[in-house]
Amino acid sequence: SMLYGAGPAGGTTLSASWLAGDVGQYSDILSLSGTGAGNPFVLSMTFDPTIDSGLLTSLNIGRRSGSSGLFAPIGTTFQGVGVPWTSAFVTPGQYGVDTVTSTVWVVSDTNSQFVVVPEPATLGFAAVAAIAGLALLRRRG
Repeated sequence: SMLYGAGPAGGTTLSASWLAGDVGQYSDILSLSGTGAGNPFVLSMTFDPTIDSGLLTSLNIGRRSGSSGLFAPIGTTFQGVGVPWTSAFVTPGQYGVDTVTSTVWVVSDTNSQFVVVPEPATLGFAAVAAIAGLALLRRRG
């Protein structure tokens, strides 16, 4: 869901569509377009509340610009676990995990595909390699 958005200049309309998520992701994929630099928005995406609570500090919203490849986390300034979005958070890069609503929120101004993902560092090399392998298999198919 969109928690906040500064309307794009020129009356451009945001458009969104949902796609099925892949292995290693904690939400479906949202494809969002119609915004850009200077038009920040706050995106909130639900994660599976049954995941190991030890992973909560590693959750982020990932993005990719094309239809293939790995998702890269877009949040750069972690506000904490148990921190819901408020109007005090409007700088692109800020993100947090709201455990009451099982959502991750992030302030962004980027057109892309978005999904809740664990930070790559927490997955370990084997898991990252497995996800990369799945992405290559999907590309060939």
